[in-house]
Amino acid sequence: MIGFLKSPVRKAAFPYLGTAVLSFIGITATVYLGWQRLSGSAFWCLGGEGCGAVNASPYAELNGIPLVFLGLSVYLVLFILAVVSLRLRPAIPLVLPLAIFGFSLAGTLFSLYLTWIEGVILRAWCAWCLVSAGTIFGIFIINLLGLTRWEGESGG
Repeated sequence: MIGFLKSPVRKAAFPYLGTAVLSFIGITATVYLGWQRLSGSAFWCLGGEGCGAVNASPYAELNGIPLVFLGLSVYLVLFILAVVSLRLRPAIPLVLPLAIFGFSLAGTLFSLYLTWIEGVILRAWCAWCLVSAGTIFGIFIINLLGLTRWEGESGG
C-alpha cells in the first residue's frame, strides 16, 4: 500500500491550478475575516449585518481559537500542496492529490455544518463565510473529478 502511494502518476494541471487559484481566494477571505476579528473593526458584509453576528457568535471559535484561523490553515495547506503538485508534474506521487482531496472533503463537510449553524441556529448569513464555503466546495469538486482521471505510469 505504501508503494502505491509513492508511485508516480501522470496528471493534468487543471485540478492543481484550480486548487491553487481557489485556495488563494479562500486565503484572501479568511485573512480579511481574521483581521476584522482581531482588530475589532466593523465587518464590511454584502447583504446586511450577518458577518458581525456570525463571527461574534460562540460558534465562531473552537476551544478559544477563532475558526477563521482553522480555515486559513486549510487553505494554506491546500495552496502549498497544489503548488508542489504543479512543480512535480507530470510525475506526482498519489499521496499529494489524495491529501488535497482529503483536506477539501473535510473542509467541505465542516463548511456545510457551519452553514447549517448560520441558517438554522443563528439565522444570520455571513457573505464572506459563504464565499469560503463555496470556495472549499469548488476545490472539492475539482479534485473529485480529477481523481477519476488518473493514469498509471507508462513505460517499463
